Amino acid sequence: MFDVRRDQIINATFMGNYGRFINHCCDPNSESSLLFKEGNGLGIKFKTHSDGVGVVLKSIKGLQVGQESFQNYNMSKAKYDQKIPCYCGSNVCSGFMN
Repeated sequence: MFDVRRDQIINATFMGNYGRFINHCCDPNSESSLLFKEGNGLGIKFKTHSDGVGVVLKSIKGLQVGQESFQNYNMSKAKYDQKIPCYCGSNVCSGFMN
């Protein structure tokens, strides 16, 4: 799920593009940015709460053809009463997704 605006969340659990299959990893090879409208064009910026119109996924490490893309979900600790275990298996795994 992506917080696009204070009152809008993109949830691709049941429908959406292939980005919905990106799994969590504590050592990610991709990340997300909000896509927002600025003037007559579109721009990409890292903002927590803006007037986002979509999400852009981008590689932060070199990906090979067919390699799986992972992101750190950065789940807010404040939104969950219990810790959500992480099983990513990376050498820098924190043990939890929140």
